[in-house]
Amino acid sequence: MSKANNLLHIVDFKTEQIIGVIKEQDYWDDLRQWELKDNKDKFEFTTADGTKIAASLIQQNLVVKKTRDGTFVSYIITEVEQDSTGRPKKIYALGEHTKLKKATVIKPQTLQATTVNESTDFALQGTEWKRGITEFVGIRTIHIKDFTNPLDLLKQIASTFELEIRFRTEIMGSFIVGRYIDLIKKVGRDNGKEFLLGKDVQGIRRIENSQDVVTALVGVGPQNSETGEFLTFEEINNGKLYVGNNDALQRWSKDGKHLFDIYSPQTEDQDMTKQRLKQLTEAELKKRIDSSTSYEVSAVALEKVFGLSHESVRKGDTVRIKDTGFSLPLFLEARLIAADE
Repeated sequence: MSKANNLLHIVDFKTEQIIGVIKEQDYWDDLRQWELKDNKDKFEFTTADGTKIAASLIQQNLVVKKTRDGTFVSYIITEVEQDSTGRPKKIYALGEHTKLKKATVIKPQTLQATTVNESTDFALQGTEWKRGITEFVGIRTIHIKDFTNPLDLLKQIASTFELEIRFRTEIMGSFIVGRYIDLIKKVGRDNGKEFLLGKDVQGIRRIENSQDVVTALVGVGPQNSETGEFLTFEEINNGKLYVGNNDALQRWSKDGKHLFDIYSPQTEDQDMTKQRLKQLTEAELKKRIDSSTSYEVSAVALEKVFGLSHESVRKGDTVRIKDTGFSLPLFLEARLIAADE
């Protein structure tokens, strides 16, 4: 990433005007922590006190920085820490999108036969944010069951349409000119980036865990608003509330009794049928009858260390990991879903 991309733009939260810029050499101990799934994004850095720009690093002012994918992200300063010894200033900031949680209150209601664009526009009414890039994935009905806020409703919309959220800020000249929310099928790229052991993978740990293994699942669907009863499928399953796997039963049970758990599909589909519920429960059981195997991988950021921009990995990217050191060569495909950078 070029030095120009490492500038920190400081913005007055009332006027939306950029009131100063901190150059890369003037701040240190900077850390951006983000998680794709939960839309978490926070940023911290340290800079010298006693300067004009340091005086503007106060609560609620914004820090805007360019990310690896070329978009700008704005952060709201939430904490300022001072050290009297060398008079440095430690700044902690959260992604500005978190303010959507306090922007307004949305009453319980139903958005009938709505699209991504329509539901997003509804969620953002009366806020500083606008709908950005979206992908059409059909029409859904969204049930807002409790009092909520724009941020949580956006997460519900993304889940309903099976999309991912990207928050970005646009600046022009000395001002913030737009805040946009993109809802797309997949954040990041699949550019064939491969991590090789010995080149940019420092080590791989293989972890096998059987804690969540079950041999049978009870499927429970949505609750009927009129009768109060939950949807189950025993009527089409020989009177059984559950689906089981005999091979898993033989493998994991010592007394011939199933290891049970309850499965409720995460869906807004209030018209789910017994057949569909059973189908989803059977699919989930297939994922739960074996112990899980996970791999912890530590990767060296080649772009940062050696300046190899073609080796860069960005938020949401799909990568491949290769290690021939195991008894069976290991080839994994994974996504970058969280990082400290």
